[in-house]
Amino acid sequence: MVVAFSIMLPFLAAALIPLIYRKFKNIHLGWFVLLVPVALFSLLATYIPRIANGEVFIRTFEWIPTFGINITTYLDGLSMIFSLLITGVGSLVILYSIFYLSTKESLHHFYCYLLLFMGAMLGVVFSDNLMVLYVFWELTSVSSFLLIAFWHHRKASRAGARKAMTITVSGGVAMLAGFLMLYVASGTFSIREIIANLDVVQSSVYFVPAMCLVLLGAFTKSAQFPFHIWLPDAMEAPTPVSAYLHSATMVKAGIYLVARTTPIFGGHEVWFWAVSGVGLLTLFWGSFNAVRQYDLKALLAYSTISQLGLIMSLFGLGSAALHFGYSTQSVIYTQATFAALFHLINHSTFKGALFMMVGIVDHEVGTRDIRRLGGLMSLMPFTFTIAVIGSASMAGLPPFNGFLSKEMFFTATLKITQLDIFSLDSIGLLFPIIAWVASVFTFIYCVIIVMRTFFGKIQPDRLEKPPHEAPFGMLISPFILVAFVIGIFIFPNVLGHYILSPAMASIYPMFPSVEEMTPHIAAWHGYINTELIMTFGVIVVGVFLYRTLKKWRPVYLWIPQSFTLNAIYERVINSSESVSGRITNRYMNGNLTYYFVYIYVFFVTLLAGYMIYADVFSWNPSKDSVIEPYELVLVFVMIAAAIAIIFAKQRITVVLLNGVLGYSVAFFFVVFRAPDLALTQLVVESVTTALFLLSFKYLPKLKNEYISKSWRFAKVTISVAVGATVTLIGLAVMNYDRFEPISKYFEDSYDLAGGKNIVNTILGDFRAFDTMLEVVVLFIAGLGVYTLIKLKAKKGDGDVESK
Repeated sequence: MVVAFSIMLPFLAAALIPLIYRKFKNIHLGWFVLLVPVALFSLLATYIPRIANGEVFIRTFEWIPTFGINITTYLDGLSMIFSLLITGVGSLVILYSIFYLSTKESLHHFYCYLLLFMGAMLGVVFSDNLMVLYVFWELTSVSSFLLIAFWHHRKASRAGARKAMTITVSGGVAMLAGFLMLYVASGTFSIREIIANLDVVQSSVYFVPAMCLVLLGAFTKSAQFPFHIWLPDAMEAPTPVSAYLHSATMVKAGIYLVARTTPIFGGHEVWFWAVSGVGLLTLFWGSFNAVRQYDLKALLAYSTISQLGLIMSLFGLGSAALHFGYSTQSVIYTQATFAALFHLINHSTFKGALFMMVGIVDHEVGTRDIRRLGGLMSLMPFTFTIAVIGSASMAGLPPFNGFLSKEMFFTATLKITQLDIFSLDSIGLLFPIIAWVASVFTFIYCVIIVMRTFFGKIQPDRLEKPPHEAPFGMLISPFILVAFVIGIFIFPNVLGHYILSPAMASIYPMFPSVEEMTPHIAAWHGYINTELIMTFGVIVVGVFLYRTLKKWRPVYLWIPQSFTLNAIYERVINSSESVSGRITNRYMNGNLTYYFVYIYVFFVTLLAGYMIYADVFSWNPSKDSVIEPYELVLVFVMIAAAIAIIFAKQRITVVLLNGVLGYSVAFFFVVFRAPDLALTQLVVESVTTALFLLSFKYLPKLKNEYISKSWRFAKVTISVAVGATVTLIGLAVMNYDRFEPISKYFEDSYDLAGGKNIVNTILGDFRAFDTMLEVVVLFIAGLGVYTLIKLKAKKGDGDVESK
């Protein structure tokens, strides 16, 4: 029940914000919102000892049991890590935003979106049902779109939000297809039940396709190459959003999905190479591109991409352990997964602090461009301290937590070269090489952050504000994070025992011994090993390349801008819009005749084509009712009226003939003993005819139009085809016996629906629900109209859009 409460509380708080923000205009809204993540973090923290002892908390609430879709909350070691990050970092981000965002901003919107995102993320990590997980997954994309586009008057913010949503939602749809394939293979949406029936799932033909589709969802959400291009553009969001979504939570959703589904897909060659290979490529590409950035937030965006690639590659390397099953050899490779979880937490601490540091610089100086910065160390000493600690940890230097997990990363890449599976004996050496090269670039951009921002000469004429230290309130959150950076380095095994070890049990549920998979974390092993030598090499080469940066920076010019992934994305989007526009203009030409042609051609092709293909036409006149003479008279009257309308010269004649058709249909309803339909038809025809006559003088006169013989022949052909198709369907339905009649469902209408009249029960059971949905649609449409009216620009307002 606690887990369900944790999911619902942010949504409830978001719903209350519009009701309370007007009553507390003199108090920053963030103080009220801060209570939500603090309460949730404190509540979840009380479960840490029980989770560390191996307890798992499961609670199921029925939702759509017929299809096996229930809301099952699942709190174990893996979901505990992510929930603590979501609520813990969320608390610090909200505290930071109180001092970062002015009360002149639309704070009720900001915090409503933020709480919506927090609740969606908690729903993702706590959901055992794949369909429920997907619902929350897409909700994170929607809420992140709103947060990235918070400053919607900026063109770049809107573009960044659209790009993020386009890529992540596309991946989410692919992931949904993968989930459905898993359901077909296993017969359940429950992750726990799928893991319990691995033999059946892995033998299915849908196993590998489902794996690839699930990975697409994970890679797009976690900004893996080549889908990483949305993350730098998302930096247009306010800094608190960047610190929360793009360093600690949203981008970690894909990491969580990979970790959660590793017991299902791990051990397979495709999974190993896809996760570890894409992760290493992302690690290198992100670090390589970070060095070329001049905007501090863009630099941190690419560093985030790089660090996410590092974590992803470790999960891929660790999945090799599942190839062997439980053994002494396999336990060795589980340490890569342990390192991934360790670095996951470390990254959230130092990257969150660095984003807040950049926000402080931008807030107090007015720019993030390192070409305009410099010499801020003496003017902003506390911010400088945060930058040094966060950058040193990200570079993997002691005495900070990033050093410990980076050393474990080197260890994992070295050990994987000893495997002789998946062709690793021939190309496995690439893993430590790429890891080392990427670490060199990581060291370089960490040095750039510190040196180019805080050292050198200050350039006051190039700054938008006189530089000064941030207020104390803005420094609290990043100082708490850097305190964790140092504290985890000093007491890493406390984290390992209480947090990381239970998560390992979640990822390797088939391995009996958790203790064997939990290595002792130490900064010094008593001797100089290969990993330490690699670190020394990173520092030496990194310092040299930083000192010679101006000489080799032109290497980036070798990459033509027209062939970058961003340029390709823009071309695809622009081309799609252009092609779709041309296609739309082709058929949306304003001519009603063409629209009817499209509809009728599709109608005839689909229905007549199906009847011919399925051979469903059959007609047995012996079963037909006797046709009375007056029925034939009505039929011929309708035929004559319909044909006469075509050749009518006056509009009044058309109106009257149309009325003849309508009233004839009403007479047919009377003949067939359907008085309710007859009454409805008579009312509609009377009102329609009256309206035509009232507006008659405003209608234009009928004009003769020249129509070519070919076009006349085409229209006649389509008309005859439509009439023939409808006639054939009507005749075929009378003798169609492919499906069982539904009449038996109404035999117990009184017991089931409380009515003896079948028509009444249908109206009461189905049409009432249908009417309710129609009312909802009308309400949404009215809400949209009201919003457009309220947002209509006032006279005299200028263009508020900015770049």
